[in-house]
Amino acid sequence: MTDDDGNVRGKSVVAGRYGLTQVALSRVLITIPVLTIPPLVSHFLRQTPFMQRNPKLAMPLNLGLITVCLYIGLGPAIAMFPQTGSISTTELEPEFHTLMGPNGKPIT
Repeated sequence: MTDDDGNVRGKSVVAGRYGLTQVALSRVLITIPVLTIPPLVSHFLRQTPFMQRNPKLAMPLNLGLITVCLYIGLGPAIAMFPQTGSISTTELEPEFHTLMGPNGKPIT
């Protein structure tokens, strides 16, 4: 935990859980395009005459679709949450509730 000036104020289990929750959620969001788009596109591609004549192209096309979906999904999934977060001291453990800044005002 740091204050607005970047001074380390301690470590918080609650803030750690908050950060890990955001990371876990972003990891789930990254996989959504990969798990939905390639199977749907592959299903329709398999029905085309071109793919029926060239079934060996199914694997490279599937890998290409997965790669494109990762590129599409990675940016928005990472951008969902800020790189550094802020949380109110009242949501943290009791030892953070009474912290004072260098000017003597409570840290919120």
